[in-house]
Amino acid sequence: MNIFKLSRKNVFESWRRSLSLGTFIFLATFLLLFFTSFISTMHNDLNKAISNSLSGDIQLRQGGTTEGDMLSLKGKWGQMAYLDAKTAVMIETLLNENGSIESYTKRIRNDAMLSKGSTKQHTMVIGLDPNLEAYKEAFILSEGSYLNPVRTNEVLLPKNYADKLGVKVGDSIDLMAATKDNQEAVASFIVAGTGQVDRLASFSFYPVYTSLQGSQALTGFQDGEITDFIVYASKGKSAQLSKDLQTALSINGLDSTKVKVSTLKEMGGFLNSIISIYVGILYAFIGILLVIMAILIINLIFMMGLERRSEIGTLRAIGYSRDQIVMIFLGEIVIITTIFFVIGLIIGIALILLLSQLGIPLSAPLDLVLGKVFNIQFDGSQVFLVFIIIYGFALVSSLYPSIKSASVNPAETLREGS
Repeated sequence: MNIFKLSRKNVFESWRRSLSLGTFIFLATFLLLFFTSFISTMHNDLNKAISNSLSGDIQLRQGGTTEGDMLSLKGKWGQMAYLDAKTAVMIETLLNENGSIESYTKRIRNDAMLSKGSTKQHTMVIGLDPNLEAYKEAFILSEGSYLNPVRTNEVLLPKNYADKLGVKVGDSIDLMAATKDNQEAVASFIVAGTGQVDRLASFSFYPVYTSLQGSQALTGFQDGEITDFIVYASKGKSAQLSKDLQTALSINGLDSTKVKVSTLKEMGGFLNSIISIYVGILYAFIGILLVIMAILIINLIFMMGLERRSEIGTLRAIGYSRDQIVMIFLGEIVIITTIFFVIGLIIGIALILLLSQLGIPLSAPLDLVLGKVFNIQFDGSQVFLVFIIIYGFALVSSLYPSIKSASVNPAETLREGS
């Protein structure tokens, strides 16, 4: 009887132990697949929220600025660099020639102070093209409407700012800022809508959106002058697009000292750090789950070795080597793991696909990070990762107890049985 047949025979003869181990393999596979998909979806959704609301996939700005974290406007506005009209035209020409760009927008972004009566609130004002769809995906309206492309004096306010200032849709509000020449400026705007940036409100990110022309009037910019371009890349082409843009800019005399190209990863700042913490917590849970699985396998193999001590001695006596006995044990683990891994995989994928369509309704505080409805997405690349982890832990955990159980002295076991 060959090794595989012995392994298969033992699996079904010791079906209770096989079922015990298999149940945990199933749970580990199911939970690992679910949580890796959950982590991947959460990470992608938060990055998309950052990209749509603030940073884009790629940002092009004046090379003189040292700004790293997009949520931090360092120093006074008058000290920050901007792109002049000529440079902006050259950049826009290069962007229009690149086929990997899904869309882009010019922006004027600056520090400002919201003012209504005696109440004031510091904020970040982002002036952009009101026709841009990305910011609409990020900013979830509570009341009112998005910016009207025809009107240049409208703003979208975070709801908590509107409540603090005591304003509602249709009211006027003053914005105070320093111009590019470091002169104080005040402009009056109409509140078009209120709401919050989806998934980022829990990080205290509350931007005020207005049109490019509205922000231009507030900061004293001339036509064509902007702080940056925000670029949205075609799916999967962000990294290559960043390199291509850097090369194209350099060829046209706009090296990194004149125009800085930053990616989403570089611009995410502390938001990316917080996301990493969440991901770390979930992976720690997965690690604990796998350690428990490893302990169960080790104990199970030791118990199997004790129960089959006499059988192992007989096999050794008729010529089976220790390595062959170890292979029998490992064969059992592989058979059990394969059966229950496949079952866990099928059920896990089916549930994830179902939840991706139905969504998971969430309430506070989870909805602040994951959204009101969390649509978990299945990522096929996670299957290979789960396969490696499950089989790796199963085989590594069973190796030592298998060797220990297979190392019995056949003479001793035969005397014990007589």
